[in-house]
Amino acid sequence: MKKTIALRAALGALLLMSWSASAADQLARLTIDVTVEGVKTWKNGDDHSTSNITEKYHLMTHVQASGEPSSVNIKDPQFAQQQMATAAQVQLKVREAQARAGKPVPKAAATQEEYMEQQKKLAEDMQKGHVACKGDVTCLMKLSQEYAQQSAMMSYPPAEGAAPPASLDANLDDDEDEAPEEERYLDYSGYEGCPGEIHIRINNTSEGATADVSGMVPFKQADTADYRGTEHDLMMQCLGSTLVYDLKARKIYTDGIGHPAPRGSYRYWDSLHGETLNEEAAVPTTSIAWEWVAKTLRIADASGSANTMLPVEGANAGGGDGSQVSGQIKVDMTWKFEPL
Repeated sequence: MKKTIALRAALGALLLMSWSASAADQLARLTIDVTVEGVKTWKNGDDHSTSNITEKYHLMTHVQASGEPSSVNIKDPQFAQQQMATAAQVQLKVREAQARAGKPVPKAAATQEEYMEQQKKLAEDMQKGHVACKGDVTCLMKLSQEYAQQSAMMSYPPAEGAAPPASLDANLDDDEDEAPEEERYLDYSGYEGCPGEIHIRINNTSEGATADVSGMVPFKQADTADYRGTEHDLMMQCLGSTLVYDLKARKIYTDGIGHPAPRGSYRYWDSLHGETLNEEAAVPTTSIAWEWVAKTLRIADASGSANTMLPVEGANAGGGDGSQVSGQIKVDMTWKFEPL
């Protein structure tokens, strides 16, 4: 046993030594390039149009590590479940310690509803005790301590499909053989004044016709942008960037990557009214593409590329009530996370 523990400690030390250079280099650069291309058709009664979509995004920002590597990955999708499991084990130990001391232990809740009912009853008892104390500070402090102890002994119901927690003795035996958790996760966040780049190019065009009392009216529309972001956009991109870097697996964990709403020109022409031009317009973008980008970068290699074909239909196409929308887009993405 002692040899095993010593060997694990030595391996852990070697791992930390091999990662020390990465931990010392606190700054990193994150670069993302996305291209969206596709065709969308829209029909509502006799009204109809066909749209060609071409969008390109280049985003780059810098982040810095907020400290030394940790054994906890706060952006792991299973983080909440892991924390609940840890809380359940702590509650188990408290309950068993109370039982060994001969103190009454409430029955463990089998369901979330039962757990909430236990908490409700405890709150009611607490309120009755509060009234009985009649403002006596010593009585109120004692009551508060008792309430906290009883609340801590109430076990959360097990998650669906989860095995019941093991006994305290079994946990102690397992702890003797368990290796220390690796400190492999480095938290990064943006900082004020960090270098950044934003370049969004949009060229989305539509042609179609709308029904009028005089007949069908042909129209054309173009939404275009060559947008490099304002100082405020760059500041928000910088300050809003957070991720966790797995030093061992060389993976990043993010909450998704956003972009500012680009501004450019809106040009519309129809055969009845002629041309309308607005050169300072908000230019719409294809949101479903960025939903896929965010999902892909939730857990990803530090650098890589990916692509997909996405259907454009229903609510995600913004067609409105009674509209029939169909089409598809192709999304290509490359990204790179570079510790500096």
